Amino acid sequence: MLLFAFAALAITACSDKKDDTPANQNATALATPVLSIDEASVSDTGFTVTWEAIENAGSYTYVVDNGSEESTANTRAVITGLSSGSHTVKVKAVPSDTQTYKESAWATISQTIGGQGGGTGTDFTACLEGSDYYLVVMDETTATKLSGRIVADYRTDDTTKFLYVWENTYVGGTATGPNFFGNLDGYVCMSVVANSTWSGAGFFSTIVEDVNKLRNISNAPEDYTLHIGLKSQDTSVLTVTMYSYDGGAEPTATIGDAANPDGCDFSYPRDGEWHEIEIPMTHFSNKGWAITRDQTAGQNVLAVSNGTYGTLNIDACFFYKKAN
Repeated sequence: MLLFAFAALAITACSDKKDDTPANQNATALATPVLSIDEASVSDTGFTVTWEAIENAGSYTYVVDNGSEESTANTRAVITGLSSGSHTVKVKAVPSDTQTYKESAWATISQTIGGQGGGTGTDFTACLEGSDYYLVVMDETTATKLSGRIVADYRTDDTTKFLYVWENTYVGGTATGPNFFGNLDGYVCMSVVANSTWSGAGFFSTIVEDVNKLRNISNAPEDYTLHIGLKSQDTSVLTVTMYSYDGGAEPTATIGDAANPDGCDFSYPRDGEWHEIEIPMTHFSNKGWAITRDQTAGQNVLAVSNGTYGTLNIDACFFYKKAN
């Protein structure tokens, strides 16, 4: 049920189309630069591309989005003044000794900027400044920014084990546009089957060790928040359920339409843009949610129900400790 849009961050090499004939036809081509993005430099208007020095290179030529060629003697290109969206930079090494060496092939790298979560104009990066992350749904580009802060990762490429659709109540929807963080790495998109009297699916983990780490949250619910990115244009009510596993309470959080939130714990506008819901885990513990013993088999981390119609777009689903 995971539908993906691929793009975001990729590195490839391609041949230069213009005539770069060296003075010596037997000249040796320089090594192609290996590019990377300085993650700390990424902003709403630019980023920095870096590479290791290439032996026998005198300078480097780079091009942004098929623009004009720029030259630098440094091993980085600081790109500024960009609009939101995906931008491509290509770099090649240029020799100082053109009798012995010739230019390298182009190396290419792309980066999406803007922090606009699919075009809402809202900065959704604050939720990445916390600690102790338990990932349920998140693209890999964003997850790499949390290096060293991930306690448990419930994601898997095997959707038959990760996402259990109950009684065939959901079918795959059409995922369009960037995900919650503005990347093109994909997100969960499911549509309720026509004429269903209910709908539901569980995010399941087969990794028992990570399932048992949920006890950390249960033991200190006041420290944790459940974050969910949602977008929709219909008014279906979404219900999020937590499990206790041992016959205990299975409390819910009900998420409705911001225009009609009556009877709902939380709400968001149904305008087809990404919005974030943050649910304090005390919301569930106050209703009896508690995990009192370790498990010996995989379990649902949480479950969702989207009513009897509509499409569920969900991304950026994780538990974490918010930054102070």
